[in-house]
Amino acid sequence: MECDTERYCRECDAVMPIEKFAPKSHFCREHYKLSNRSKKATDDIIERYCMKCHLMLPIDNFTPKSVFCRKHKQIQTKGKTPWDIIRLRCWTDKKAFGHPVVKLPNKSIRQLLRDYQLSDTKAWAIVPIFPTRLLTPDNAAVVTSVHRRYLMAQWKLDNDQELYQHILHGL
Repeated sequence: MECDTERYCRECDAVMPIEKFAPKSHFCREHYKLSNRSKKATDDIIERYCMKCHLMLPIDNFTPKSVFCRKHKQIQTKGKTPWDIIRLRCWTDKKAFGHPVVKLPNKSIRQLLRDYQLSDTKAWAIVPIFPTRLLTPDNAAVVTSVHRRYLMAQWKLDNDQELYQHILHGL
């Protein structure tokens, strides 16, 4: 399979020319138009195509919504610097806060984190102090990953800035 000219449709369970796909989608145009996805396309599938090793593998080898098997998902983060992994979390969170960009350079991330925090990036995250403002060095707080998950869940529930800040300052 040529990666630049062909793509795997998760619904059809087939490799097809890239022209038959919606932009940035893993479903061909025919299935993409059926956007009533109350039933996930992957519910009946027991195998999935790994975009890195180009093999059909059991669905248990994949994390949800991933196009890479667990082996290759780990390889993607292996060569990254610790602040790159934390920055990736910031980019993920910006969608929940409705921010267009993250204005937090790697230099600022290194300054915010202590050495012991950089050695264990899975345990730490950076969140905005004021969730309605962009994430910048002046509007950043370092929290544990568990606290980040709790903060994000509360923010997604009701978008209450006062509650968010109360929880953040109580940590």
